[in-house]
Amino acid sequence: MNGEKDDGNWGRIRILRCNNDDIGGAMKNTILGLVCFSLLVSGAAAAAVDMSGTWKGTTYIADRDAYDDLTIVLKKEGASYAGAVTDSLGMAQEAAIQNVTLTAEEFGFDFTIFDGQEYLTVHATAKVVDKKLVGKWQVVGQDSAGEFSLERVPVPEKK
Repeated sequence: MNGEKDDGNWGRIRILRCNNDDIGGAMKNTILGLVCFSLLVSGAAAAAVDMSGTWKGTTYIADRDAYDDLTIVLKKEGASYAGAVTDSLGMAQEAAIQNVTLTAEEFGFDFTIFDGQEYLTVHATAKVVDKKLVGKWQVVGQDSAGEFSLERVPVPEKK
């Protein structure tokens, strides 16, 4: 193509050099290429984030008109995660996460709570945004739902 040069360092990404007379088309191609590249990089980065560790934060439970402190402990196991959920209201006491799903965009899992009358399954989805684990939860088969935002607890340095 007119004005194209492959510098050999970027594999399949082309660096375009354009003449003044076709700057519009070349500029559009360059912008489109940069946008596609940044989307690929951000998707790969999202999939590569290791969520292992202890995460703490809060959620609001509208049914109880109460804030609930959450702790989620995650441990990477192969291509998936194991872990547990605990809350300050006592509904989840180290409830094991199950049915883990991972995509480039989000992390999904279920856990079981006891609300004082019955055991209920909660489905949650989350993703790491600005170093926080943010997401949504919903009691399966019910309208009870909410959002959460958790921060990773720093691991103490070994001395």
